[in-house]
Amino acid sequence: LGMLQSLEDVATLDLVVELLVQLMAELKSDQFVCCVLDGCCKQLSEKVSMGGSLPVFTLLGKLVDTIPPLTETLILEYGNLMDQLLTGLTYPDEQIKAAVCYVYGKLYNSPTAAEKLALHFTDKLCSLFLSALENAQTRELQINCMGLLKQLLKYSQFVAVLMSVSLREGSTESSAAAQGGKPLPLLLKKLLLSREETLQIASAQCVAAVLVHSPAQYAPALVQADIPEFLFECLSSSNEVLVWSVYSCLLLLTEEKLLFSKCHTVYGIESLVRSLKETLRSHSAEVQKQGLLLLAEILKSKNKLKLTTHTQKKNIWGGERWRKDTAMQRVRLTKSDCLVSLGRKEHLSPPVQYRDLQKLLEVVLKRSDNLTLPPSSRRAVGPPGGRDQNRSVSRQAQFLLSTLQTFNNACRLAVECQSDACMQENAFTAPGSEGGDTLERFSEFLLQACDSLCIPTVMRQHEISPNLAVMEIFFLILSAQFSVLPSMMHQFSTKLVCHTNFLLDTVKNKLFRILGTRRNPKLNAACSDFLDRLCCTLYLAPVRHEPVSAAELPAVSLMLKKTLSQLNYSPSDSLALLSETPDTLEGEEALRSNQHALIFLFFMAYAHQDRLVHETQLLPAVCCFVCSAVDHGDPLPPPFILRAVVCLLSLSQEKCDALDTATLDALSILLKSVPDFSLVYTHHPLLLNFFFRYPELSDQFGHRILQAWFCWAGSKLAGDGEAGAKNSDPSEPRSDISGDSQILLQVIEVNPNVVLLLLGIVCTEGVETARRALSVLKLFLKNQEGDLPASDLLRPRLLQILQRFMIDSQSAALSVLPHAADRNLPLVLDLLFLIQLREGESREMDSTDFKLLYHVSNLSGKCEPSNADILQPAFNFMYCSLQQTTSHNQSRVVSMLLSNVALMELLENLLEETWAATLPCRPQPEAVLCSAWLLTASLLHAQRNHSSEVPRKVNIKFDELLKAVSFMKKASSLLLASLLHFLSLLLRRGLASPLIAVVYDSVRTIPLQEQDAALYPLSARDVSALLVSLQNLLVQRDDLLLHAASGCMETLMHYLHQKHEDTARHVASQPWNRFLLFTLLSSGESSCLHPAVLRLLALFLKTEGSNVVSQCDVSYVLQRAAKLQLEELSDVKSQALHTFLTNVRTF
Repeated sequence: LGMLQSLEDVATLDLVVELLVQLMAELKSDQFVCCVLDGCCKQLSEKVSMGGSLPVFTLLGKLVDTIPPLTETLILEYGNLMDQLLTGLTYPDEQIKAAVCYVYGKLYNSPTAAEKLALHFTDKLCSLFLSALENAQTRELQINCMGLLKQLLKYSQFVAVLMSVSLREGSTESSAAAQGGKPLPLLLKKLLLSREETLQIASAQCVAAVLVHSPAQYAPALVQADIPEFLFECLSSSNEVLVWSVYSCLLLLTEEKLLFSKCHTVYGIESLVRSLKETLRSHSAEVQKQGLLLLAEILKSKNKLKLTTHTQKKNIWGGERWRKDTAMQRVRLTKSDCLVSLGRKEHLSPPVQYRDLQKLLEVVLKRSDNLTLPPSSRRAVGPPGGRDQNRSVSRQAQFLLSTLQTFNNACRLAVECQSDACMQENAFTAPGSEGGDTLERFSEFLLQACDSLCIPTVMRQHEISPNLAVMEIFFLILSAQFSVLPSMMHQFSTKLVCHTNFLLDTVKNKLFRILGTRRNPKLNAACSDFLDRLCCTLYLAPVRHEPVSAAELPAVSLMLKKTLSQLNYSPSDSLALLSETPDTLEGEEALRSNQHALIFLFFMAYAHQDRLVHETQLLPAVCCFVCSAVDHGDPLPPPFILRAVVCLLSLSQEKCDALDTATLDALSILLKSVPDFSLVYTHHPLLLNFFFRYPELSDQFGHRILQAWFCWAGSKLAGDGEAGAKNSDPSEPRSDISGDSQILLQVIEVNPNVVLLLLGIVCTEGVETARRALSVLKLFLKNQEGDLPASDLLRPRLLQILQRFMIDSQSAALSVLPHAADRNLPLVLDLLFLIQLREGESREMDSTDFKLLYHVSNLSGKCEPSNADILQPAFNFMYCSLQQTTSHNQSRVVSMLLSNVALMELLENLLEETWAATLPCRPQPEAVLCSAWLLTASLLHAQRNHSSEVPRKVNIKFDELLKAVSFMKKASSLLLASLLHFLSLLLRRGLASPLIAVVYDSVRTIPLQEQDAALYPLSARDVSALLVSLQNLLVQRDDLLLHAASGCMETLMHYLHQKHEDTARHVASQPWNRFLLFTLLSSGESSCLHPAVLRLLALFLKTEGSNVVSQCDVSYVLQRAAKLQLEELSDVKSQALHTFLTNVRTF
């Protein structure tokens, strides 16, 4: 011990100190310890100066470090030694000060000793220590001071003393110095400024030690001292211990609002982001976790901290290490928590890097998806290891929850950016180019990620381990999608309910698993909000059967918002609720609101093929609701609730018994009070079946149901009856029937009275609706086989309709009648024509038929030639009436028509319109002209057969007729065939008839030439022109023209034989006829056996023989005829072939 004073060699002194320490530790003798301590006290007290006391202080420090119980001995028995320690702190030698600080550090390491030394520190040590720390120059003293400070900061009473100067109101640096040195925060800031990482670490740890005791009490002083600014500066270090210490310290400081108001986070965010980028490249999970937690806390603050520079945003979004998956669960969770706060609009400034954010979200979502347990590990129970598995499931749920919160924030960010034009598109996109880094693309990604990643992941996790917090944020995400990309919500909602039964699962969770307000209000609110949005979107979805007005949507949404959160019933309770009747007036509104919401949910589920309960259970409950609403005298339910009621009854009726009279009466009362039936209509086949199943409903609402059906069926019904494969007329119905038309046809088969309702629609509704109803009637009439009982129903009703039209037209001028098209008269006539056409030939007409004919002919006579829509079906009907009846009835028909002078004048005017058909602008459709010529021809033929009286003749300009046949351009085959048919009949009558007055415009020389006189009223020139025209039409090989032209040529040759045989033989022997036959016979094997060609061959064989028809021609035709099968011979072809063979026999 004496050598401590005599030796000056440092190394030797160290050996002596070590030897003394080892001896005391080994001997464990209290007497020896006291001896040594007494010697130390004696040496320190005998010295005039503290200059040689360093070995003694060093020995004391090592003794206390080696023998911890020695601290109490020093404090209790060696008070003078404690005074010497204080004296040492005042000595200028920093080695001595460092040794003293070391001794104090060991003393205050013991909680018991620290408690006993509390007064010592407050009265004596504090000021000396702060002064020593402030003036320390050597690294040893600085480190020992920081060691002592860390020991002191373990105790709240010492922290209070050390920070008292800083916390004293109005204290300044100079006043603090006067009281014993600078405030502690300033001293710590000074050490942070040093380049020594060890001191910086110690300083950051001391700041954290102060904050641990009371952040609210001490953080303001530290912030006022700009400690955060210097902590952020330290983040540029690569020392992981220092970075972790700074992260931890700043994390504690984030609890103080002053940190954000003084903009320290604004200045330090770039340093933090840069440090995080480097930290994420390391393998230290703790450092990564602390840094991410710090960033998350800063971003959670309410201040608008924007990542202003591109480098900051790139470091956040684009860093590969940021997106890298890590095996550390805690770091993954911290990353997710950080991302939750990062996706906020106030932290972003344009241009937003949506593409990088998208990549980041994609990685997080996929990682969460990969963490979901496979089905084989679901809820394993029993064997050891179950606890570990449950812990793993819990961690996965926690990570999934954090991931969903991140995704939800991203969705909220997309919604918030929609109102900011600067946020919608990257400003650096070239003009005119399509940028991929836009809000729209980001929103599309969010919707796709929700569909492909979020929903499957959550559903799998829900099957493994239901988690209410996960389901709550999940429903919030689903609700957010309706605002992220509203244009795609119809498709998104439809996919949810059609492919995943999501509506069914959600409603069951909402209604039947009692996740209500009492047990989990937040989840209940989230689920209710999602159901509200989903149902409202589906209610307007274009794929639904229900035609809905957008004006109903606010009422639907308001009802759902009010009631969904209160619906928490089991299936049986839900059905029982529908059957309840309110007992008091106060409870009526609440009960009815809940019943309406339940009915609407059942309606939405059934409309999308989700059965919440069976139909046999649902139907009685809905019936009870209907009866209760009427019996109790409640106000009329909203139209959308009535629609839901009618739809549920219709969908459930097929599997249940018939409704009772009380329910039908109550339903009728409710429906009668609806002003517009379309408000409660649902476009569904079962609705038709339901209403037409009960006469009580069909009699009152059948017309309105069909009207609504056609209004919402779309334009396809109009096309169902427009084109047919078996009929060449494009105005006829098709043989293949659309779905909507087939449904109506099935209803008609069950209830024939529907035909009368359809006829009423044809007569009274708008033109488009009437046309659709007419198309169904046409389909019904054309597809009905055998007798037509429907015609017996329709003809009397049609007669009443025509009589009404006649009464309306009595006071109407002829120029007003064209507007009859607006009153659906053309459609009525079209239906009448079809009924007449389907009656068949040789039908005996009754009084109703003659009355119909009378009114149709009178209506036609009142029309102008421009009324093509009316005249076309009217002429067709009159033509069928002439052709499809017995001879006796035909006589009455032709007399009735010929006596109608107005009709004859109309026919004359229309026939004259044919000559105008050669002009560029045709005033009349060709179909009307065809019908007029055919009707006139039929009247001509019938008048001759029955010698009917003709009150008024029809004038025909023969020269114009020949010109029309010869030179009419772009005329249809049907019109030319009609002209040729009329000309044939007129030639057969010798161009003279009581009905037709043939007018000749050409001037003829008198006296006539012999040949012209013989052919009168034709001339040789007329014959030549007509013959050339017929030959030209035959060469075209049009099937319709072949028949018409060949028949006209037969009639012409017959006329010539009667008038002048030489002219007939001359005409028949023309070389052009030979060329004509050659052309027709060489057109193919089928052409030579065409009925028209066979008739021409027979005609020329009969008139001229071998000059026109050769033996080879006859042989060729006979060879082809020999190959015919019996089933290939139609009646027309058989008759033509018979005529040909007869003439061959005489050849």
